[in-house]
Parts: sequence; structure tokens; C-alpha cells
Amino acid sequence: MPAATIDPRPVRSVSWSDFQKAVRFGADPDTVVAVAEITAKRAQHRGLGEPVGPHARLGGVGYLREYERGLVFWTREHGASALHGMVRDVWDLLGRERSVLGAPIGDLEYDAALEEWIGRFERGRVRWSSAIGPQVELD
Repeated sequence: MPAATIDPRPVRSVSWSDFQKAVRFGADPDTVVAVAEITAKRAQHRGLGEPVGPHARLGGVGYLREYERGLVFWTREHGASALHGMVRDVWDLLGRERSVLGAPIGDLEYDAALEEWIGRFERGRVRWSSAIGPQVELD
């Protein structure tokens, strides 16, 4: 019986889009939604800068992507949220999604009347202004 031969010519060339789809369509179905929503949220918040690493899965809680000046966090329940500045730093120091605050539930907001930034989380808020510094409020 003759040995089988394998044709070394590819059926078609592999594109960057093929690679991206392969990454997105892994074993975890949330990856498909998370990557797209994180990318869309970053497009709304160009001030975050360029990505500094890949999308990261966080122990079944959600996904995160870090950028030069902030991050975007995604959960199935709350969607994608952009955080930056001192509010992001305080949340980071407290332990991020594993902290008493939990995961972000919306984008960082600026209250012009109080001149403060407000980050809302599953179990509380982080407020920051140059006048009073950071304040953590638990529900």
C-alpha cells in the first residue's frame, strides 16, 4: 500500500481576521461578547490610550483590558465600563473585582457642580476630587 501524501499547499491563506475570530471564539462563550463590547467601549473613550496587554478573563467574574491611561471591565450583568484616574487607582488598591466594592457597573462620571469623579460599583462608590481626595462609600 503506498504511503499517503499530504499536499503542503494551503487551501487558502490565513488572514488577521481569521486569527482574531479564532481568539474570540474559544471555549468560553462570553469571550465573543466581552471582546466586542470592550473594544466598542474603548472606542467611546479614546483618552484611555492604546492597549497595554490582551483581554484577560477574571475568574468567572468578567473580562478586563488595560490601556495606557485606564481600563475597560466587562461583566455579563453590567456590560462594559471604563475606569481611569484616581477612581481606578483606588479600586485597584482595594482589590479590584474581589474588593468590598465588587465590579464596576457603569462608566466613570464627572459631577461638574461638585468637581468630583464618581465610580459606581456593585456594592458602593468611589468618589474623588482634588479638594477632598478619595472617598469610598459602601451600600
